[in-house]
Amino acid sequence: MTAVKRFFGEHRIFCGLFAFLTAYEIVIGNSLAAWQAPEDFLTFYAVDFSLGFCSRFLPGAVYRLLFKTADLKTVSVIGTALLVLFFAVLCVLLEKLIRSCGPQNRPLCFVFVFLFLTGPAAFSLFVQSLGVIDVYWIFLCLVFIVALSSRRLYFLIPPVFILAVLVHYGALICYIPMMGVLLLYRIAWAEDKKEKRALWTVLLLSMAAAVLLTGYFIVYERRNLVYSMEEFNAILRSRGASYTYYYDYNVYRYMNEAGDFSAEAYIFRDAGMLGTLLRSVWMQIKMTVALRIRAGVTREYVMGFLVMLPAAFAAIRVLIARFRQAKDAGFLRRAVYLLQPLLFFAALTVSLLFSSDTFRWLTHAFLPLMTVFLYLAYREGDDFWQTALARLSAVPPPVTALYLLLYAAVIPIK
Repeated sequence: MTAVKRFFGEHRIFCGLFAFLTAYEIVIGNSLAAWQAPEDFLTFYAVDFSLGFCSRFLPGAVYRLLFKTADLKTVSVIGTALLVLFFAVLCVLLEKLIRSCGPQNRPLCFVFVFLFLTGPAAFSLFVQSLGVIDVYWIFLCLVFIVALSSRRLYFLIPPVFILAVLVHYGALICYIPMMGVLLLYRIAWAEDKKEKRALWTVLLLSMAAAVLLTGYFIVYERRNLVYSMEEFNAILRSRGASYTYYYDYNVYRYMNEAGDFSAEAYIFRDAGMLGTLLRSVWMQIKMTVALRIRAGVTREYVMGFLVMLPAAFAAIRVLIARFRQAKDAGFLRRAVYLLQPLLFFAALTVSLLFSSDTFRWLTHAFLPLMTVFLYLAYREGDDFWQTALARLSAVPPPVTALYLLLYAAVIPIK
């Protein structure tokens, strides 16, 4: 009992953050509903590399090492356990961030931690869509952050990049650039030449592997498939997954002119590496536009986007201010402050062209921005927070409080 009391006494911030985040996701994020994977998601766990060497197959391949069929209860239990573990480790890191602040800066630090943990573009996506393959991106990013903290763990970083692409090569739009920015930041601030060389080697190897593997999947993924689409779908059904058109669309690339998935509308032809790449990109844009026109613009999307923007712009404003203050810091140090804001807008733009899952990609643009912001805040300490206070102090506290309430309440609907 004494040890438990000591733990709670020494880690009150962690306990508070973890309790708050868990309660928030139960009450607000998932509207008091049970944390359960949608039945459609069983298809993610019915695939493995025996069906072909493809992106999006890694979560299923790992799952099938342990279980032979995709069972909704098993997927839900595993998804919940992994997400709760992720929340716990995340709150440990956030406690370190808050403890690194001076007392005068902690209120603003808590505000940004609140913006990171709640709102329309944060972690509620992974609770509402429990078991979605994108969640493995944020798990890998957490491993990356831990690996970046010690030179002895740098060897883990290139595998993280590769695994992120294997989960889904869309990682190249959001989380892989974010990890690249953080590696550049560590290089810019490293004083030891040996460490600089090690970090440059890790960065170049990791980015090269991620880019080449992504290009490989875009061009050759369909050729790697072992079975016809009909045979592939029959195998999925035999493994417990009835939903099949996710892979019809994303791997086999079937879609008819009306925008419906169909085995009769094979839209790509072998046209050499460059031709296949360009045609794949162009047809993906066409399909996304068609799906967006059919779905229309929802009120939830507009509201969520508008509510998310002030939080994103607050972080961007501080990063730009740090860029202006670092006039004598050298090119690389200054560039880091601008890269992630630019990547935020790039991720939004690219995702609008290539995916119709709007809130999903708002999340994947916003979380990397806030992760970089908070990581830099941790590394630079009170000097960083003083810049933030100077740039954001004009906002009256009542306005901030009202915004935070609205921000936390606006959650996308399943």
